[in-house]
Amino acid sequence: MFPSKETLEAVAQVTKSYGTCGEVLVSIAPDAIDCFQDPKQPVFLLLEGLPVPFFIEHSRPKGSRKFLVKFEDTDSLAEADALVGQTVYACPEQDEAESEALGLSSLDDLEGFIVFNSDGSRVGTVTAVFDFGGNFCLEISVEAESEPVLIPFHEDLVTDFQPESSTITMEIPAGLI
Repeated sequence: MFPSKETLEAVAQVTKSYGTCGEVLVSIAPDAIDCFQDPKQPVFLLLEGLPVPFFIEHSRPKGSRKFLVKFEDTDSLAEADALVGQTVYACPEQDEAESEALGLSSLDDLEGFIVFNSDGSRVGTVTAVFDFGGNFCLEISVEAESEPVLIPFHEDLVTDFQPESSTITMEIPAGLI
């Protein structure tokens, strides 16, 4: 589920395309620099009135209040030109509210937690936390798998959370691991 327009905060404006590989120049609010330096957090553009997540492939400062930004899947001058004039939004309060509710300073603090299934079996260790537009997922290194797996981190699935012992027990739907 993506955030609603009302929960988004304007953090920048796409001012022009830059080069031929899909980069754009954005003018940013002074307190929004972090939004363009964390590739795990999407920013949002309103397309046809709906918030659409854009992940930053790379960015670099261009002066004190501008960044050159390359969004994933924006690979041409024409695609970059289509973004010119768009307001860039972020929803930083979701991660903060979620982590505060858990008694953590950040959801990244979940890295290293041990995850158990509701039947008591050990699933694995949290190696990363991803925010897909307000839908948080835990990347878990599972002992029986060669690749880590993503498990939705939603209150309906968490049956027990113990920050003191760094453990999470979850009702993991069949087929996810």
